[in-house]
Amino acid sequence: MAGTHLSLVLKGEWYDKIRAGTKTVEYREDKPYWRARITNAIETVSFRRGYGSDYPLLQADVISIIKQPGLHCDLKHNGKVFAIIFNNVREAE
Repeated sequence: MAGTHLSLVLKGEWYDKIRAGTKTVEYREDKPYWRARITNAIETVSFRRGYGSDYPLLQADVISIIKQPGLHCDLKHNGKVFAIIFNNVREAE
C-alpha cells in the first residue's frame, strides 16, 4: 500500500453498510487516541468486520477527513468527530 494507511475495526452493521455502498463516511470521536492516528495525510483506509484476523476486510480510498459536530452522525456524540470520507470500496487482497 502506497501512502499513509488507517485500519479500523467495525461492528457488522457498519461493515455491511460500507460493503453495500450505503455508507461512505466513517466517524471517530475527536479524542487524543484518534488525534494521534488520524491526519490529512491518510490516503487509504481498511475496514475489518470484527477483531478476528481471518474476518472480512475491505479497503477504500480516503477523499478527505474533516472535523464536524457529532450529534447528527452515527456516533450521536456531543462533541466534535472526525468524518473520514471515502470511496472506491473494494475487497482487500
